[in-house]
Amino acid sequence: MPKRDYFVQGWKKQKVYPDFIFTKNVSDDAGYEKIFVVETKGTHLLGNTDTGYKNDLFNLCNKLAKQKSIEDLGLVFENKEIEFEVVAEQEWQAEINKMLK
Repeated sequence: MPKRDYFVQGWKKQKVYPDFIFTKNVSDDAGYEKIFVVETKGTHLLGNTDTGYKNDLFNLCNKLAKQKSIEDLGLVFENKEIEFEVVAEQEWQAEINKMLK
């Protein structure tokens, strides 16, 4: 799904294809409760303009996702939350663990 079927279109011409899309499972029959869209960046890229753009875009996506339900967006994920994150490469394990708590 990432890098092929799913992208985020921001205010710049190029689409953002996130590195990972995954879910947080729950213990009952509901399947999963949250969808994460994650872009990773190496340490050498953290201060550049592309990373800043993706941070701004994902922050806007998070803000707008809280204002609209998944159904309002025309997606098939009923009653699911979606969260967009840009994660530094050296911190990915700690960040993923924090997301899944």
